[in-house]
Amino acid sequence: GVDLFAFANSVIAFSARTRMSGNGSLNASCILFCAITSFARLPKAATISRRTSGEFFSELSSGLSAELGALSRGTGGKELAERQEEIYQLFPQLSERAGQRAGSLSGGEQQMLATGRALMSRPSVLLLDEPTSGLAPIIVQELVKALRGLHAKGQTILLVEQNVRIALSMADYVYVIRMGEIVLESEARKIDDADEMFRTYLG
Repeated sequence: GVDLFAFANSVIAFSARTRMSGNGSLNASCILFCAITSFARLPKAATISRRTSGEFFSELSSGLSAELGALSRGTGGKELAERQEEIYQLFPQLSERAGQRAGSLSGGEQQMLATGRALMSRPSVLLLDEPTSGLAPIIVQELVKALRGLHAKGQTILLVEQNVRIALSMADYVYVIRMGEIVLESEARKIDDADEMFRTYLG
């Protein structure tokens, strides 16, 4: 196992590489994220899984799908409406798509919905598993901007991200894990060359 430390009101980024899975793809984030989920056993921690066809009740509207995150905490009435408005301010596209089936949203909109749904529970720690994977560059920029806004408001975020540049641009502290071992941990501001970091530890 590995010992990980999360600092309050910060973004902690994790990049990792492990052995190839049976189909030849890297299973790093899956293994690492399971470990982080166990590690972050906090009263109000929220987990966002990868976007998959089973991630949402596809026939529900995106608005109702977002509400599910708050209902799991027993939230309703005025407080529920306030939390949903906060999400719509963070992701205006979700407000425009509130009545649209969650299953018909684009990949980027589904990631915003997954993030918004988790935030509806007002988590002490937000866990993100490769939130930018497979998204168009312009959507990545919007998502990163929103996450930075959350960070500025004091949200603690644990971020699993294979894109080293994105991880470094968002994080306060970085862990690099290879074959189950931490091979680098550092304040993000002290890492000058993302490409060199990737070649040395993840290439």
